[in-house]
Amino acid sequence: MSSPLRVSVVIPTLNRAAVLCETLESLLAIVPADGSVEVRVVDQSSEVEPEATAKLAAWEQAGRIHHHQVSFRGTTKARNFGALQASGEVIVYLDDDVLLPPGFIEAHRAAYGDQDLAGVAGGVLHEGEKTIGHDQLTRRQRADLRAGRLVLFNADFAFPTLWARGCNMSFRREWILRAGGFDENFYGVAVGEEPEFCHRLRQAGGSLRFVPETRLFHRAVASGGSRDEARQREGFVAYADNASYYWWSVETRPLRRLTWLFGLAIAMLFNRRIFLSDLWPKHLLWFFIGLRQGLQRHARRQPQDAFPFYNSIV
Repeated sequence: MSSPLRVSVVIPTLNRAAVLCETLESLLAIVPADGSVEVRVVDQSSEVEPEATAKLAAWEQAGRIHHHQVSFRGTTKARNFGALQASGEVIVYLDDDVLLPPGFIEAHRAAYGDQDLAGVAGGVLHEGEKTIGHDQLTRRQRADLRAGRLVLFNADFAFPTLWARGCNMSFRREWILRAGGFDENFYGVAVGEEPEFCHRLRQAGGSLRFVPETRLFHRAVASGGSRDEARQREGFVAYADNASYYWWSVETRPLRRLTWLFGLAIAMLFNRRIFLSDLWPKHLLWFFIGLRQGLQRHARRQPQDAFPFYNSIV
């Protein structure tokens, strides 16, 4: 009988030690005792929480986790670092604010019984959200799902997909290397980094599948990480910057690019949260500053800058 695929679980984290520990407690409770799963935490934190730090140290000393304290910041850098350190054939990426049910790891592992599968998009539920069945979809939704224009992370059925969500996704390590790793030009909340990576993975010949059995609960904690609400300007600029950088990276048709920019501008103008805010003129200004930055960054983009991960292994 062949041994099970070795799995590496990689969790990037930033200034959310207490929340991270709750995620790790949920994860370690379902890690099998056969040594086929390793847990790697890529910690970019500058804040110190003594109680949580003691827990992390104890878990590492017991050999239950690998705690990598790094000096850089960036989700994509952390994902690449984790992949380089990992010994698993399959790498499962999680956010630091998720809760995992029994069978979660085995569901990811079992999906790779399909030898042609490069990656798995995991299921995600948020507070108050329910799963949706195929018979609950409209005809338009079914068509969009087949065409790849729609991805339902709360679906209770499997389907081929074009991308995965960073809080719950897995890939064969060989395909992460083949695709060149995650683009380190994305920063902050890193909007678009997962679909951009999946776009390159598919261009390299890899296939992705949504697997409902891998479902987890995403708490989406608002504090800490890269979502500190006190830094609104940086958040708006980074969101638009990463979004435009992503779209210019995956879309080459000029008309589609312009249509996307127009649609995004209209969506921002009619966004209720922004329009009703006392700062809405500044919000819009910050957003368009970010769009401009993203386009400029893409124009200057060089492979050696975007993919130092790839350059370190070739």
